Amino acid sequence: MSRIATALLLALAPLVAACGSASEASPAKPEPAQAAAAGDFQTACMTVMQRNRACTAEYIPALVDMRARIDKPAGIKDAVAQDRAGVIARANEEWKTDSTDEAFARVCQSVQEHATPEAAEQAKACMAKDTCAEYAPCITAVMETSMR
Repeated sequence: MSRIATALLLALAPLVAACGSASEASPAKPEPAQAAAAGDFQTACMTVMQRNRACTAEYIPALVDMRARIDKPAGIKDAVAQDRAGVIARANEEWKTDSTDEAFARVCQSVQEHATPEAAEQAKACMAKDTCAEYAPCITAVMETSMR
């Protein structure tokens, strides 16, 4: 899994639960209400991920800068200080495979159990931003909070 996908798994866990978090114990066969909530989560998560993709030109630099601020993965702060454009270029290459709907679906499935209502509200506020220039720093700030 690429660094971007790993960062998304870690960072999106608390941010995309637009309909609340999953229960701690999952029954073998979910009740209809639980299945609907899981479907709502997947839909909300996919919407956030697709907005990230639609805003790639603004999102990837904001993601790189956020990761450099918190130095996750370790060493990215120095790499960005030495060659920000190069790090962004590599991130854009990784994003080509990490930004498919199939990859998004896997990420959303993986993060559902870690989602929090607080981050969901913050993500909703970001989704309401009109432009990518407003959206990208907003959503990466939500991600940064969850990665600290």
